[in-house]
Amino acid sequence: MVDRDDTRWERWGAIGGFLFVIGMLLLFFVAGDPPENATTDQLLQYYRDNEAGVTWWAYVFVTIGGLGLLWFVGSLRSALRRAEGGTGRLSAIATVAGAGSIVLLLGAAGVFIASALSAVDPGNTNFEFDLSTHEMVVGAGFGLFLYHMVLAGALVAATSVLSIRTGVFPAWFGWIGIVLAVALLIPGVSFFALLVYWAWVVVIAIFLLTGRGIRAAPRMMPPA
Repeated sequence: MVDRDDTRWERWGAIGGFLFVIGMLLLFFVAGDPPENATTDQLLQYYRDNEAGVTWWAYVFVTIGGLGLLWFVGSLRSALRRAEGGTGRLSAIATVAGAGSIVLLLGAAGVFIASALSAVDPGNTNFEFDLSTHEMVVGAGFGLFLYHMVLAGALVAATSVLSIRTGVFPAWFGWIGIVLAVALLIPGVSFFALLVYWAWVVVIAIFLLTGRGIRAAPRMMPPA
């Protein structure tokens, strides 16, 4: 039996999904894109012109998004665990994948923000901006973000399989999630699937807010 107080907090936690998506959208809006094939001077000018967006605002929006996703994963974990019953293997996979994706997201953001701060810090008098080193550092940030999407795919996959097998969320949505999970695992394709992933988080948050999943009882499932 689900405690009413726990149910209320689970629904509030689902709002974290909205905060995550809003934070990510605002991040991409304020940071903008550096010019393609930019020279050293052009890249430095981009950082100076967008100093607040690529440093402090980026920090604020990534923090909001990361903490929102953490709260969302917590509520999702409760719904999945309740529906799965048994040993809770798939709900555990979803939880670990969600938590890992948050760590990688914050790590990637940290790399990007640190490189921007180094470029605009007026007190960094001994710093010489090197384009090759910058590309290597930013490439490391993109690598972390790529694996953020890999673990996001694992979160989507585990949730989708449980949706199909238990009905915690609609089975048709589970099949869509399977396709999305595969897309998130493929480099190149995953960046195009990113917006669909954000939409997936919003839809799951709506399901949780309306009580879908929170009211779910465990069903008997065939062995995986």
